[in-house]
Amino acid sequence: MPQAKENSALVLPPQDEWAIGQDDMLAYYEWAVSRAPQLVFVEISSVDDDIQVALFEMLGGRQRECCMDGCICSEGASGDKGNHGRVPPDYLATGGLWMPWQHATSWQGEQHHKDDPPASRYAPAPSTESMHTLLGLGLGGSLDWTKTRKIATIRKHRRLPHNYRSYLLPGNRRGFLAQNQAYRFACPSFVPGASNCHAEYILKEWIKGISIADLELDGLGMIVNSTLVDGHSYHERIFGRSTCKGCLDGILGSLSPVEELCNSTLPPGHNLLSIAPRFRTTWLALWSLNSGAAPDEAPEGRAFRFAHELHMAPGESLRDVAQRMGTSVEQLVAINHNRLTHIHNPERPGRGAVICVVPSFRDSKDRMGEHICKKDKEPR
Repeated sequence: MPQAKENSALVLPPQDEWAIGQDDMLAYYEWAVSRAPQLVFVEISSVDDDIQVALFEMLGGRQRECCMDGCICSEGASGDKGNHGRVPPDYLATGGLWMPWQHATSWQGEQHHKDDPPASRYAPAPSTESMHTLLGLGLGGSLDWTKTRKIATIRKHRRLPHNYRSYLLPGNRRGFLAQNQAYRFACPSFVPGASNCHAEYILKEWIKGISIADLELDGLGMIVNSTLVDGHSYHERIFGRSTCKGCLDGILGSLSPVEELCNSTLPPGHNLLSIAPRFRTTWLALWSLNSGAAPDEAPEGRAFRFAHELHMAPGESLRDVAQRMGTSVEQLVAINHNRLTHIHNPERPGRGAVICVVPSFRDSKDRMGEHICKKDKEPR
């Protein structure tokens, strides 16, 4: 029985350390690894699992929400669905299936020619001007399924480099683990008619490779090296052969572990002057963070820095940061929402969290609690 109690304590964290509805799975993984450093979590999923999408919508998300940084409506190689206008965004190039999420139950498995979509089922993609903003902040995409899925997976890889691995397939593969043939032949890089899958990345072999991997531990029992599949580099873990092509692309700051995280992209028709209010800042502050174009120029698609990157100190809370930077906890959560610096639970931002901060210079304080910019004296 003592052993059973010990195991249950590992599986079920105390409410004041992790709670369903308040914390995300990354926080749970980090909590478990802090108590059992040899644990390795493995997630096997597909980009359009209709059950995951339905749950996401039920909790307030959207199937697609036009934005610039890694969402469905993005131009270029931004992920698994880069379509616009009346071109159905739910078309899966691999397999030739129409999979409209809002009609997943009635349409699942029905085949349609990709040039002849059921137009009445699809509304035009939202315009840039109709993009959702959270508390007036950001450039949209805060509720987008594709961006949210990418952010969640990449954050786990970044925070748990030795304790997390993902296997991401294209399309809707719900239930494929129960299908013997799928389990034996599924592969993220499979293309119908021309498979280029390496043997060790077929699902069956990939799982086997995880189970027999060797782990090298340090004096504290933490994993410092391993023979886990995709374990040799940051890029290989996230964008390697265990991830379908393009399925995690397009997220600013994700290409390397040292890349700037507080970047966004100018949407069509905007410049630093017009975009500043969305970040609760001034054009002068944005201009000081970015070199090159003048603030009234509008280089569409240009990446720009919108905030300062802050590494939270041990024991520091979001409330401490907000008071020191002259902002609020709510604005910190909003400005980081659905980015690689995402804050799921303001009370537990995570050990060693890195966040984006837009300070109010007039209200900011130094380490001694003194205002950096002295307040004007009261008139006599």
